[in-house]
Amino acid sequence: MLLEGDPAESGGLLDLSTGEYRPAFTEELDAGSEAEEADDPERWLHVPALGSRAGYRDMELFIEGLADAALADRLRIAVGGRGAFRRFKDVLARDERAWRRYHRVLR
Repeated sequence: MLLEGDPAESGGLLDLSTGEYRPAFTEELDAGSEAEEADDPERWLHVPALGSRAGYRDMELFIEGLADAALADRLRIAVGGRGAFRRFKDVLARDERAWRRYHRVLR
């Protein structure tokens, strides 16, 4: 999630001790010790946004590898135009097996 989005406005911090992340837009909301804590380079890794091109390509490759032609067709329709990521995830979430496969492939 941190990697996708507009490189000028997205990205954020990854907590190396827990795996949790904080999108950049929430950094403005941090106050006091939490903000100071985020400056610890041993714990936090800054993750720049790279844009959505790679994530979109991942979706395309996943669709190409599907044996279920009906699901592949629904996903191809879902990835067209604005909101493609949300629609892709919504369609994929209706098929638990495909959802698990997609997330396993991404790791």
